[in-house]
Amino acid sequence: GVPTTRALAAVRTGETVVRDASGRPGAILTRVARSHIRVGTFQYFAARNDRDGLRTLLNTLIERHYPDCETPLEVLRAVAAKQGELVAKWMAIGFIHGVMNTDNMALSGETIDYGPCAFMDHYHPGRVFSSIDQQGRYAYARQPQVAVWNLAQFATCLMPLIGDDDAAIEQASAAVDSFIGVYQREWLRLMGRKIGIAEATEDDLPLIEDLLNRMSTEKADFTRVFSALRRDPKAVSKEFTEPMAFDLWREGWEKRIASEDDPHSVMAAANPLRIPRNHRIEEMIAAAVEGDDGPLHSLMAALADPYAEDPRYAAYEAAPKSDERVYRTFCGT
Repeated sequence: GVPTTRALAAVRTGETVVRDASGRPGAILTRVARSHIRVGTFQYFAARNDRDGLRTLLNTLIERHYPDCETPLEVLRAVAAKQGELVAKWMAIGFIHGVMNTDNMALSGETIDYGPCAFMDHYHPGRVFSSIDQQGRYAYARQPQVAVWNLAQFATCLMPLIGDDDAAIEQASAAVDSFIGVYQREWLRLMGRKIGIAEATEDDLPLIEDLLNRMSTEKADFTRVFSALRRDPKAVSKEFTEPMAFDLWREGWEKRIASEDDPHSVMAAANPLRIPRNHRIEEMIAAAVEGDDGPLHSLMAALADPYAEDPRYAAYEAAPKSDERVYRTFCGT
């Protein structure tokens, strides 16, 4: 349910590609999107001081994605809102993009170019998987901050079309900062639904944050905690190294959702049972390199409807064993 580019085709080329001093079977992955206009596309023209190119590109962006906008500032605010909603959706499913540079932010609001990405197993806000992210710039909890930084670069590109006086700079800064409010509202809404609250308010924030803190401390699996919550709240404590940590939280949670009409249905729609876990991805890649596409098709079938109860795919719900954990992902992933 997260806006993203989609895979149209994957074709083996028969050529050998050299990666890490070893030969790998080459292939072309073709992806489609509503467009491929990125922050980096604007930077290309801005770096050359090509104002006509910027204007043409902006008009194209407006025509294709933001027909209700007329000015560069309106576009900047609209893009910030799209990104706020998008990143909140990433956070709600434990997704880590891995390389959120400006050329990997699509202005359509779709997820694009997530190469060394990963879904978290054990929850931790500082989790990093990408092998090229040595400093943790794109860590799970830093994704909103990086999005704001990218939007600031977009605003800088638009300044020749907005104006260079103090008022214009202040307006552009406010448009970039509007991301924060959108993101926070969407994050609260989505995380509230993950614990069965249809319309969470600021009063529910401590309850949500308390659970996440306990999950981090007790090394609980992000997806399995919430999927267990939708199935059998009393069984969630099994996902914690110290079960009492969850049981203490559950007391307050049960009081809160007692006033909700149908918390189970809300959670069932918000919490996937299956995600593309890193060890399953590695398993699929290893088999495909040897010419066996079976694990690929099995994984795709399991993920076709990740929210649906389906005993055929129970094995794909399991967290990795200690010797199956993948701690680094790569652009080739």
